[in-house]
Amino acid sequence: MVDDGDIELVDIDTILDKQTVGTVSGIVKDILKYVQTLVHHVRRLDEEVETLKGDKKKLEEKIVGLENNNGTSGTTASEDLWSQLKHSKEARSDKTGIISKEKASVQKKEKNVMVFGLEKSDDEASVKEIFEVLQVTVAVDDRKLFRFKDSEEGKPGPLVVEFKEVETKRSVLKAAMKLRGSKFDKVYLNRDLTESEMVRDRELRRQRNIANAKLEYGTGNMRYGKYKFGGDDDVSNFYWGIRGGDLRRIKK
Repeated sequence: MVDDGDIELVDIDTILDKQTVGTVSGIVKDILKYVQTLVHHVRRLDEEVETLKGDKKKLEEKIVGLENNNGTSGTTASEDLWSQLKHSKEARSDKTGIISKEKASVQKKEKNVMVFGLEKSDDEASVKEIFEVLQVTVAVDDRKLFRFKDSEEGKPGPLVVEFKEVETKRSVLKAAMKLRGSKFDKVYLNRDLTESEMVRDRELRRQRNIANAKLEYGTGNMRYGKYKFGGDDDVSNFYWGIRGGDLRRIKK
């Protein structure tokens, strides 16, 4: 660094006032002006260097602060960043795998119906009788049956009916309410759900039970509310039920 005391700026015009033009040649005058310009440049560079030193110190303090907050050194921070990126990539890969698995599960189950509450006996005969109550014709060759194992409480496991066509499954589920009031009043039909669908269905049932418990009229499982459905002139009694994967008001 150049100290201001080491160089004295010379005013060329002052020198020329003290000396005659003939004494100081044009070359000397040019040299003095050049030196004066250099001194100005050096001083300006000194100021810039001091500014850069201050900026450098501030950056170093910020880096130390960041390292203290993160509890990592610069190298470790880089390693942590790489680890995060790697885990992010693995997470995306896992997500893709889960979606593929779910899609395959949906395709496998899309033609199935789950039968709950059907006592063990002759499953073929029972299913045939259920279809008669539903008034749905299904040939024996157009379906397959298999049961899950019994629960720990000894309740019979659900029966799975696999159809050849999706439309047959839809017809069976659409007519499922006809079982109410029949000898199969305690038997319930549902879609064969995937794991994620079962989680969502469980949550919907929880919300349904809470909503029904808040209804104004009746007691216990017979609680109901009053609601004016679209197209109706009068208010009707209703309860909350699950239809099409959503919570809906069901007219009593």
